[in-house]
Amino acid sequence: MKYTGSDATMLYEREIAKAKGTKEDRGGGTSVETASYFNREVTGIGDRAFCTKSSGSLAGVLVLQGNTLVYVALTPAGAQPGVDLDDPDNAKLTTDDPACDASTELARKILANE
Repeated sequence: MKYTGSDATMLYEREIAKAKGTKEDRGGGTSVETASYFNREVTGIGDRAFCTKSSGSLAGVLVLQGNTLVYVALTPAGAQPGVDLDDPDNAKLTTDDPACDASTELARKILANE
């Protein structure tokens, strides 16, 4: 998905905040939390970029370059999902990083065609 508009930075900021998970205090000791789907920040592409964790077997990248946002999500062919618990603060499927890398390369091609 590709989007170009003057609000691209705001949309990126909103999405990265959601990706890192949110917690909203509803008062009276009640709060509502959303799950994190943030995998890692990505450098070397666009102005800012981050990869998402898998939603099952699909993971991807969101890239901000100027007023353009590009989101690409893939499942690498032949990837065997499994759980990588090496980082207990960021448990993810083993397909997340290969999908991130492949999505980043595709996003780079999309941005180059502007």
